[in-house]
Amino acid sequence: RANITVRPLTVSAVTDTRVYNGNMSSVGVPTVTGLQVGDAPVDTLNGPLTQAYASKNVMGTLGSTLVATGPYTVTDGNGGNNYAITVNTAPGTITPATLVGSITAANKVYDGNDTATIVTRTLATPVAGDTVSYTGGTALFSDKNVADGKTVTGTGLSLTGADAGNYTVNTTATTTANITPAPLTIRANDNTKVYGQTFTPASTAFTVPVPPIAGETVASVTETSPAGSPATAAVPGPYAITPSNAAANGAFLPSNYTITYVDGALSVTPAPLTIRANDATKVFGETFTPASTAFTTPVAPQNGETVGSATITSPTGTPATAAVPGP
Repeated sequence: RANITVRPLTVSAVTDTRVYNGNMSSVGVPTVTGLQVGDAPVDTLNGPLTQAYASKNVMGTLGSTLVATGPYTVTDGNGGNNYAITVNTAPGTITPATLVGSITAANKVYDGNDTATIVTRTLATPVAGDTVSYTGGTALFSDKNVADGKTVTGTGLSLTGADAGNYTVNTTATTTANITPAPLTIRANDNTKVYGQTFTPASTAFTVPVPPIAGETVASVTETSPAGSPATAAVPGPYAITPSNAAANGAFLPSNYTITYVDGALSVTPAPLTIRANDATKVFGETFTPASTAFTTPVAPQNGETVGSATITSPTGTPATAAVPGP
């Protein structure tokens, strides 16, 4: 007598590596060892020679488990009792899927710095049903100055959500946005001149009722008063003093502002003029009639002007009875 013992039959999953796809599928084909080929009918293993990951999730290099699908039986003419079937697992790897994240940024009014605000964060095609979001990050414009379509770069972006560990994503993203000019008002100072003087407005004679942003100053502007500057500008005015062309100064760039220029007013006051009647002599008994041109101008008129005549009177000296000696 002798015994025929049960033969071990092993179905073993094989190592596989693939990118995360949201399911547990594997293209590996399990191996079979121990199945004997003998007399007809031939022993046959029943069951699919397929395998799957035990978890859909990323678990690191060879951190996943691959399991042969099964179940397995043997057709051996003995109700399968000739074999003891063992199903072995295998280590596998699911690598993170790559997602592409994008951002949009808000337009802003010039504020003297390059900071930007991220408005939206969007992920391109994660696996349907996965919970994953593109979050965080800060953004900067390419520089602080006014322009349309400026590059905005977001950094420090990341993934959150229950399925975030199954993906990698770009931590930096770019978009475009506009920096629009800030308002700025420059008003020429009012001024006064005396008739006959030439007026030259100072480039610093202005105020800024709506100032530039902190840390920036307007150092000078161009000021003109075409009607009021000539010495011949008549009393009283006023004449416009017109500012324009604010000059760049350190951090201040006029192009970063929408500048409203407001005119100042130039008033003209009368010039001093002195008219002195000429001295005269008459003989007692004569009537004295002063000539209208008998005068001098110790303080003369301006601009080459002349006094043509003046009314001159001598109420006490004019009568023929005015006594000697006067005056």
